[in-house]
Amino acid sequence: MTDYLANTKGLAVQAKLGDEALLQAGMAAGGMKPNCSFSYPPVTDATSHLMNAYIFEATMCGAFIGLADYVQSPQAAFLMARLAAEHGE
Repeated sequence: MTDYLANTKGLAVQAKLGDEALLQAGMAAGGMKPNCSFSYPPVTDATSHLMNAYIFEATMCGAFIGLADYVQSPQAAFLMARLAAEHGE
């Protein structure tokens, strides 16, 4: 049986670590000021929650793959590819 609570907590930790890594990479590059007004879509049932999560993860994976192609630093490209792999699982 899958432990959904532990998996959810693990996803939250991964998201925080990814956010911290991106913030550090942005500060090292300079000129990046985090400004996000993201809000989660409304959830009416478990199916809509799963669909929202799937769309979010697919979007993040694609964004990181695309971003890895445009960065100049090998370290940044590796970070983007790693984040894409994590969100593409």
